Amino acid sequence: MGNSSGMNSNTTAEQAALDIDLNGKISIVTGANSGLGKETSRVLAKHNATVIMACRSLERANEAKKEIVTDLKASNPNFDENKLKVMILDLSSLKSVKEFVINFTKEYNQLDYLIANAGLVSTTYETTTDGYEIQFGSNHLGHFYLTLLLTNVLKQSKPSRVVVLTSEFLGQAPNGFVDVIKDYIEKSNGPAKQHNNTGMENYSISKACNMLFAREYNRRYQSQGITCVSLHPGVILTNSQKNLPTWMKAVLKSPIARPFLKTVGQGAATTIRCCSFKDNEIQGGHYYKDCNDATAQLPRQFRVDGDYNTFTDQQVKNDQAYLLWQLSEKLITQKSFTFNLNDNSNEEQKSNDVNANYNANIATSTVTANTSTNSTENTTNANTNDNYGNQTIEEQQ
Repeated sequence: MGNSSGMNSNTTAEQAALDIDLNGKISIVTGANSGLGKETSRVLAKHNATVIMACRSLERANEAKKEIVTDLKASNPNFDENKLKVMILDLSSLKSVKEFVINFTKEYNQLDYLIANAGLVSTTYETTTDGYEIQFGSNHLGHFYLTLLLTNVLKQSKPSRVVVLTSEFLGQAPNGFVDVIKDYIEKSNGPAKQHNNTGMENYSISKACNMLFAREYNRRYQSQGITCVSLHPGVILTNSQKNLPTWMKAVLKSPIARPFLKTVGQGAATTIRCCSFKDNEIQGGHYYKDCNDATAQLPRQFRVDGDYNTFTDQQVKNDQAYLLWQLSEKLITQKSFTFNLNDNSNEEQKSNDVNANYNANIATSTVTANTSTNSTENTTNANTNDNYGNQTIEEQQ
């Protein structure tokens, strides 16, 4: 698609909302206690949506809710603060993810918008509760599990949307990314300490996974009424910048970077735009930035020839997005977690069976698509990073 209603990098979340009325709509925003997640929650609530603020820290989330309510009541004294509800969610714990979904589905049988906003950056190697690298495990795997567990309620709420925040930093992911995923599948792990990746390399891997997950999820579920997209919010300075390398913080705070920075309101605009698009406007599986479709701007190794949603089974099975799905399911089930909210029996045996099947499948898979090397076209991405989400590494530990 071309330019969306004249919106661009200067558009704010308020402007991107247009005149949508979300009364009766229910949304979940992860990492809603600060930054983009907080602004996204505020704008959705202002337009009458019920917003579940899914955060690890209830104290910080409740403080953010209080600030949003104060702001919205200043312009609308009749604003119903019950439109905002805080629920605990720690994306670095698969157990916490499952408990969140169980608690959510006890109270709600509808979900119109799932905003996978939370993310973190770590300059050192840390692991999740389940033993996976903290950025891959939280930014990607936690959201993957969350989305799949919520799929049934998303389907029954159709048309519904899943909006996944990624970053232009995905351009710094290793070339031949499909082979990286195959190696992870073979070793039953994600980025490991022995890979000797820098923290920012692991971050870029997690952001590439965010985009690929959105693409594959949309292929699988668009026909069932769920549209899934990914987006880059822009370059925003938030409280999570304290976890960046010193040199990068200096660059982002320098006068030369100022023209390229966005306010939080501008940073949340593309997320809100992906909610305000009409059903016949939004392109499922695509990548957005500055409120417009930017799929064609993806690094070469992450582009596909043709419409991914119409690929044949064989074409899909050779794609890195499909292989990432296989890896993600494997990493979850090998920790004895299932995708059935009501089934906790015999999980260890199921995990072993699934792992055996994945190993057999990957042994016969020949990857032919999307392996073009990513040349110098993306060397500047390291200096155009987003706000790295809204959960700092301290919030995840």
